[in-house]
Amino acid sequence: MKGLHREKKNLATLRDTLKRNTRPPQGRYILILGLVILAGTWSITFWVIRDDYHLEISRGKDYARSVATVLEKHAAGTFSQIESSLLLLRENWESDISPEEMSSLLEIFVASRSNLFNLISVIDSSGEVVATDQSIFEPTFSGDRPFFLHHHQSTGRSPHLGEPTLGRLTGRWYLPVSLRLEDSRGTFAGVLLASVNPFYFSELFRDLQMERGSLIYLFDRQGTLYTGLQDGNELDLTRDLTRLSLNSDLPGLGRNPFSGVGASDLDQIQRIKHRRPVRDREIFVAVETDYALWMQRFYLRRNYYVGMQLIFSAAVALVILRLRHLLAAREAANLELDRFFSSAIDLLCIANTEGTLLRVNREWEKALGYPVEEIENRKFLDFIHPDDLAKTQATIEDLKTQGTVENFINRYQRKDGQYRHIEWRTRPHGDLLYAAARDITDRIETEQRLRAAEEQLRQQLAEKETLLGELNHRVKNNLSVVAGLLNLQAEEISSPEEAVAALAKSRDRIMAMSVVHQMLYSRKDCSSISMRDYIEELSHHLACAHSGQRVSLELDLEDLFARIETAIPLGIILNELITNAFKHAFADPHARATIRITLAAHPGFWRLTVSDNGPGFQDDARRSSSLGLTLVEMLMKQLKGTLTILTDEGSFFQLDIPETVVHES
Repeated sequence: MKGLHREKKNLATLRDTLKRNTRPPQGRYILILGLVILAGTWSITFWVIRDDYHLEISRGKDYARSVATVLEKHAAGTFSQIESSLLLLRENWESDISPEEMSSLLEIFVASRSNLFNLISVIDSSGEVVATDQSIFEPTFSGDRPFFLHHHQSTGRSPHLGEPTLGRLTGRWYLPVSLRLEDSRGTFAGVLLASVNPFYFSELFRDLQMERGSLIYLFDRQGTLYTGLQDGNELDLTRDLTRLSLNSDLPGLGRNPFSGVGASDLDQIQRIKHRRPVRDREIFVAVETDYALWMQRFYLRRNYYVGMQLIFSAAVALVILRLRHLLAAREAANLELDRFFSSAIDLLCIANTEGTLLRVNREWEKALGYPVEEIENRKFLDFIHPDDLAKTQATIEDLKTQGTVENFINRYQRKDGQYRHIEWRTRPHGDLLYAAARDITDRIETEQRLRAAEEQLRQQLAEKETLLGELNHRVKNNLSVVAGLLNLQAEEISSPEEAVAALAKSRDRIMAMSVVHQMLYSRKDCSSISMRDYIEELSHHLACAHSGQRVSLELDLEDLFARIETAIPLGIILNELITNAFKHAFADPHARATIRITLAAHPGFWRLTVSDNGPGFQDDARRSSSLGLTLVEMLMKQLKGTLTILTDEGSFFQLDIPETVVHES
């Protein structure tokens, strides 16, 4: 009684502890909420900073793109204007005007565009300058210039824009824009060259008032610099972007504009770049604005965002620290509860009246094979054997009225599919159920094994009683047979020698009956024996009894089963026939003798044959007066069979027994 009272007290303490523990841990929720808020606000801050960075870069790209678009249109228009002027001048030259007239025309033409052209000249087919816009000039040779060689080798009459070249007449850099000249026969007659001032474009570059650190230039696909401006200063045209290995992506330039951020191809300073091709030209406009200048505005905003986030984070941290003592106290209580849960050897659980397992201890893992995490928050009805669902639901309803349920047993399914018997003690409190349970499967299985063993013993006892009754009946019958055999044998005894022989024959006949019983009771099924095993055993026994004679046995036996009522008469018959063969068929001890025995099932009957290779019966008198053969014939009548005897060459006995008799009880 004291132990029961102590157990109830422990259960009450457990209920109160679990009740306190299942209250919502507000402090922990606030802590988690604070951390989530911090993580969320910092994520938003970083997202805003990242977005602001990309926005600033996008502004820089848009700025560079807009400037490059203006420059591209200006450059395309300028080159188109130059080419149109050259086409007009070529028409005048090819109309056979004199070099002096052409020089005057060029002088007038260049005077209105002096800032665009350094020089316009006509070069004949030999490479000599024959006309120019300058009134006084020294004849120079231009036949080795790339633009001259281009037109000399090509038959095309389209304008050609060449790389920046240092002029021999002016001593200044120029961009050669040239046209092929032909005579009336279409033969190469020279080149019309416009030496365009590459720094003409710088005036527009300056008018755009680019921010400090900006870079503008024209270049071609091979990396040749045509003109450019950096911080108001004209670029050195001797630079080769490809040679400086600063423009690895130049060979891959296509016809589409390109924007990006990276090191400048000219000075390796980080810049925001935009490149776009000049319309109908193999040259490109590049605008690069200082990356650091754009980042200054971004850094100011970034520092502001981070500062505000740090202030907010500090405030949240103070709130979290304020809750530290509450969380520590609650954690200690939870630790104490967990310690109790982990040390209990019973199955402890908390569930609600809806049937959901809210909390279980680790012993459930051993009982059901599931991790605790897979058991909690599941319906306990999911684990219950289908046959136990109704009584379990009825017990839950009883809890609402009775208040306590003890010694309730149902079956829970393990993860491996097996079922475990669980015994429960449950008490409700509000909407919660507090329960302690034990796995009593081993106890129930032991009880079931004991009951099964008891039932098996009863069955075995009943079988033994039946067997003893049957044995008593069979022994009585067999003793009657033995007595009858002895009476028959006694009638033929007239001397002591015949008495000894009669006893030996009786011994063999009784042994034939003994072998049947020995084989019968060595099997679980006492109703029949194997005739093949029986005949083999009996024949070898008789062969050993007559071991002085050289006789071999040949057995051809089917595995047939017969009841004892058939086996014993057949055994006595075989004993008589085999003994008769040993006694009369093989009088010569040195002869090679063979006894052959066969057993086979035929439609409706069994056939048993015994034959030997002896001389057979010498006279009918001995045959008719033999007690053994008389006994054989009597037993065959008892079995309702037929006996056939042949004695032409050796002895041959054929016994046909109806199949209905073989299986009669």
